[in-house]
Amino acid sequence: MNNKANTFLNAFGAGRSEVSIGGLSSKKLNYSLRTIQPISELDANSKALTFIQASIASGKSIDSRRTTVNLGVGHRLLVEDDMAIAGINVFTDYESKSSHKRLSLGLEYQRANFSVNINKYHIFSDKKLVNSVKERGMSGYDVKLSGQAPYLPWAKIKGTYYHWDTTAGPNIKGNILGVDIELTPSVSFEFGQENNNTINVKSYGKLTVKLPLGNKQKFTNFAIASKAFKDSRKMDLGALAWAERSNKIAKEIIIVQNGGVPPPPPPPPPVSVDHTMNGDISVDLKPIKRTTGHQSSAFVGGFNTIGAPQC
Repeated sequence: MNNKANTFLNAFGAGRSEVSIGGLSSKKLNYSLRTIQPISELDANSKALTFIQASIASGKSIDSRRTTVNLGVGHRLLVEDDMAIAGINVFTDYESKSSHKRLSLGLEYQRANFSVNINKYHIFSDKKLVNSVKERGMSGYDVKLSGQAPYLPWAKIKGTYYHWDTTAGPNIKGNILGVDIELTPSVSFEFGQENNNTINVKSYGKLTVKLPLGNKQKFTNFAIASKAFKDSRKMDLGALAWAERSNKIAKEIIIVQNGGVPPPPPPPPPVSVDHTMNGDISVDLKPIKRTTGHQSSAFVGGFNTIGAPQC
């Protein structure tokens, strides 16, 4: 099986490719395939890299299955005597069924024990009517941080702050904080919580398996290191780290009721939205309540608005 996975993934080129499957506890799976490929010459002496990153994902969004395609190009440079990587990227996103379109500009900075990604998203599609419901893509931004946990070289602390602009109700502002534990070089488990100004705190768990699996891998011994952090080292452009961003288009749902006149009963509750975790293979763990994503509900002028998740 591992040999077949190697053959399949190597067909995409010299870069990295990963397959993600989520929602295994439900009847409808969420899946994605992403790849990052160098388009400039890349060897041990390279000081710059131009690359493309692409992904396609399918999963439940609002009340229907959507397919989202992401395509981006980026450029990275070794800086600070090769001890860090700085980069910039531009992406375009397209969601089927709704035909939502979005552009993003991203900046990134990587060191051996720390990384930061800043992304600005701009929606440029109009309001869409999907399954008799009017919806609108949202613009916004996010900041993603990741760093080694002190004295625990096998664990990373990950944090995200996000902001989505709405047309009705408060803008969505929130954060995600998690810990990613390396079980083997190819298997990791992430858990954490998400919170914003429109939902209660949500907990999540995610199991990630990188394909293809390495041979003769050993489990992490979970030893506590004598130093708080690993020594800094020179960075390698050939590692082809992912340009971390939100691949799913965040949406504001507007349900028109009685021609804009508020009905006597209260507005219906927010629509439950599946949230596909980033990762290679994501398995929903039943003991841990899975994050449903960013949701906001506000009743303004007879419109009920619901903010959809980021991925």
